[in-house]
Amino acid sequence: MKAWIAFLLTFIFSVQVYSGSLPQDEKLLQSLIQRGVICQGLTYDEQQEALRIYLSERQKINKDKSSETAAEPEENSSESCIAPPKK
Repeated sequence: MKAWIAFLLTFIFSVQVYSGSLPQDEKLLQSLIQRGVICQGLTYDEQQEALRIYLSERQKINKDKSSETAAEPEENSSESCIAPPKK
């Protein structure tokens, strides 16, 4: 019985967490498009893929920075916006 209650509480909590994240993704996506980080004129699926690419690049950069002991100047990022490769 305790396991069942724990499962239900976990399920309810996880649904609330996931349902609340979508508007935050949309706000982030619109901000990145306005700043020119993600290209304009992409379809919804292309925007989601570009956001995934952006977040994975940010994660790599943050992981590299945290492993460095001495501060080094940042490398120049690419001048173009992020767009998924065309199929």
